[in-house]
Amino acid sequence: VNQVANDQRQNRPAIKVHPIGDGASKETAKIIQGMIRHIEYNSNAEVAYDTAFESAVRGGFGYFRIITGFSDPESFDQEIFFKRVRNPFSVFFDPYSQEPDGSDADWAFIVDDISPDEYKAAYPDSKLAAPDADWQSIGNRLPSWVTSDSVRVAEYLYREMTTETIHLLKTGETVRDHELEIKQAIAAQHGIDASIVKSRVTQIPVIRWCKINGVEILEKTDWPGTYIPIIPVYGSES
Repeated sequence: VNQVANDQRQNRPAIKVHPIGDGASKETAKIIQGMIRHIEYNSNAEVAYDTAFESAVRGGFGYFRIITGFSDPESFDQEIFFKRVRNPFSVFFDPYSQEPDGSDADWAFIVDDISPDEYKAAYPDSKLAAPDADWQSIGNRLPSWVTSDSVRVAEYLYREMTTETIHLLKTGETVRDHELEIKQAIAAQHGIDASIVKSRVTQIPVIRWCKINGVEILEKTDWPGTYIPIIPVYGSES
């Protein structure tokens, strides 16, 4: 295992940005490439890659993930981070996903078992943290989620499809229906013809994120992307 894992550490895969279509340029690709390298360096992404690969060597599969977080406690600026998943068995990934990078997955869970004190400190307003919450009764109904020693908290990510009308403009840009008026107004200010060449109805994926405890939803929001931000790393498949 160490020999295979060390070979991977000497030849880590790297993200490469290629400019293709829709006004893309080599200069923009270089800028995006630099941003990705900064994100990787800032979040110590090599550890995330190495952990996922070693899990795949040892047990056939591993994962790393992408998250967003505030840059510091007194800031409103958010940054992107690569994070490792130490325990691959804490991830429940869509079994119908076929792509090697998991890009076609429709859902995934990441579970974490925490102590009652830690849970009540993190979620003081939840039903389980209430003074009259009967953990024993809940544990009888949800034995794998609530025990006298711990409570399971899960991140649940799932993909929903929304129907949108998109337009191809004479400038070569593709815009959604709600962006059309602004794009055309900006183009008109610069004397550019941004009239519609053709339109079609399409399905746009939206990623939902929520945190649950088996009894209630603790938090929820939309993830700013089109893929489940958990990346599987597979070993030999059969």
